[in-house]
Amino acid sequence: MSLVPNSIPTNVSDNARLPINWSGVFKLNTECLRLSSGGGIRECFQSTVVLLVGRRPHLRFFVSTNPNVPTLEANQSYRLVGEMLGRSNRHDTVLSPLAGGVIRLEEYEAQLPQPLPVITVASRGHIMRCVRRRVVGQDYERWVITAMHNGWDDSLGSVAHFLVLYEASLKLFNSIGVNNLSTGNIVNFSGVVINYSPVGRAWVVELRAVDHIVTARPDVSAWKRRASAST
Repeated sequence: MSLVPNSIPTNVSDNARLPINWSGVFKLNTECLRLSSGGGIRECFQSTVVLLVGRRPHLRFFVSTNPNVPTLEANQSYRLVGEMLGRSNRHDTVLSPLAGGVIRLEEYEAQLPQPLPVITVASRGHIMRCVRRRVVGQDYERWVITAMHNGWDDSLGSVAHFLVLYEASLKLFNSIGVNNLSTGNIVNFSGVVINYSPVGRAWVVELRAVDHIVTARPDVSAWKRRASAST
């Protein structure tokens, strides 16, 4: 089952901001240089995200330096709040810390085992697709919502777009409502990072809640054209 209305305009300009922010504890490893989308060099630290599904490490994750935040150091752990940037490399994910979103963990606290490597998400996305699927190897179904986000890229002077997958239980989906999660709507999502899809190069977020829903306006002119063609 798929929620794809016949005619829903995007009504989203190329530079409309659809950010996705991550919050969690990150261990910064070695310093490295990554290419930006505009061809310049972006200074970063390599980090690792532990995926909750299968407890697998994802290594192609980088935290960029930012002149508006405190100096970051290699081999240190930080609690970060940052915005995901558009990809310059198809396999890279780059997080840009926000001003006021960097807290260095003290040595003792950094060594304490984390009960769960939870990374929370707060985002604003444009729904592109909504499909009900059965979970592989499990006897239950979930809704998978594909949303478009973007991140500002100084090297381009514009935003770069990318997709994120949000998984919702049937109970949560029904409580939010089909109309609120229809294709074309712009929604504020909140959830937890659980997986990464290498095929579509998209992060997977377990949806916890949505709010501030902007519903898509139906394309009345298209409806009139179809009505005229059928008479």
